[in-house]
Amino acid sequence: KFIHRLAHFFNLRTTKNRKWNLTLTGGEPLLMPNFKLFHDLVFETGNLTSYYTALPMSETHSAIKYLLNTNPDRVDYIMASFHPEAEAYEERFIKTVSLLKKAGHNILVRFIAHPRRLENTANLDKLHDRCKEIDVTFYVNNVMTATLPQNYTDAERTIMKKYFSSSTQHYLLKGGIDTTNVLCNAGFKNIAVDFLSGNITPCFGVPGPSLGNIHENRLVLN
Repeated sequence: KFIHRLAHFFNLRTTKNRKWNLTLTGGEPLLMPNFKLFHDLVFETGNLTSYYTALPMSETHSAIKYLLNTNPDRVDYIMASFHPEAEAYEERFIKTVSLLKKAGHNILVRFIAHPRRLENTANLDKLHDRCKEIDVTFYVNNVMTATLPQNYTDAERTIMKKYFSSSTQHYLLKGGIDTTNVLCNAGFKNIAVDFLSGNITPCFGVPGPSLGNIHENRLVLN
């Protein structure tokens, strides 16, 4: 019932000319219970999905098997984050990335650049080269905390920039850009939904204002 309620909320607001791109993120979206049922329902009306995943499972996991056997045109992209914990299962991680790539998915490997991980660039070069071999974008992302990125050393910044492939990475390394007086689609075309509580806000990480609740089938866009 929970899954049907979630899917119904989006499908009810799907039209021929307006579809959803449902970006599923943490915890770990691929561990979502009834993963297949949810996707079957939202794909039925032409909606897309995207993922921010740590990809901690192998190709035998039900969610990976589903993605390997679904039409890749239904998935906008998969951002597979290579966290420090993933170093313990790097071979499995790369194998799963490779299989998803071969299945037609647009998948990127995101390396979370904690300062300690930049001390040994040999491992960074190795991961970059492995991604290049399987034709997958290697995306280095700086850490965002109370002290980073401002406390990165010049040497650490130089290492990260070596692997940058987009202007976004440069902006993030500078701590973002000033968006004062800049209009965006948050709360108009873009919303953030907490599936458990059902609360809807204009953007991920923004606590309010509330735009509705998915479990009450209520949405009032700005």
